[in-house]
Amino acid sequence: MDATVKIHPAESAADKRWINIHLNNQNTLRFARLACDLVRAIQQHRGLSLACLAGNKQFEPQLARLQRRTDKLMLLLGSDPSLASLMPALTREQLVQDWFTVRSGWQQDRIIENFEFHSHLLQRLLRWLNTHSDFSGGPSQTETAGMDKILHQRELLHLFLILLPETIETVGQIRGLATHACVTGFCDSQHSLRLAYLLKNARQEQHKLITTIRELDIHLLQVLDCLHYAQAYQ
Repeated sequence: MDATVKIHPAESAADKRWINIHLNNQNTLRFARLACDLVRAIQQHRGLSLACLAGNKQFEPQLARLQRRTDKLMLLLGSDPSLASLMPALTREQLVQDWFTVRSGWQQDRIIENFEFHSHLLQRLLRWLNTHSDFSGGPSQTETAGMDKILHQRELLHLFLILLPETIETVGQIRGLATHACVTGFCDSQHSLRLAYLLKNARQEQHKLITTIRELDIHLLQVLDCLHYAQAYQ
């Protein structure tokens, strides 16, 4: 006598709904990781190319390796269907085109132009990450057994995907502009005003960062030691 396993329709629908939510969240996490990797790589490219333009040629081999790695990250945006579905084709093509314009033309740029082109590309990436790293809500309370609790800590996701990258980029821009002023020995009123504006933003972002960390669940703070370092850097 054959044994047949019967699945209740309601249970089957709940399972399917949870699987779809889980897969969507996993794809969003992978996309966010790729976006963060791209932000970090372009920030490094900005710093290395600025150093080369300032006359320090020892960074050129490192810059070439970084460009090849960034090329692969950009191509991954379109070659992975699960990632490509999270970004419209036109937006993705514009992002890739902007990167290849920066990488192919940086040697002909003036220092401040090179800085601006990189920063514009980074702001677009961060803006996209800010508005498209949304996670689906979980099932009802009765369906949450065994779910990863960290996934549902929206404050934690906002911290790592929004606040930290934005703060790091603001500090990176301050470093770039300040270094440029030191190297050239020139800082006009427009340059000075922009630095003052970025410093003000940095203080505001730092305040939000520390406030968010302090409001996190104590258990998360115990698991994620890096958050204590973020507070120490205040």
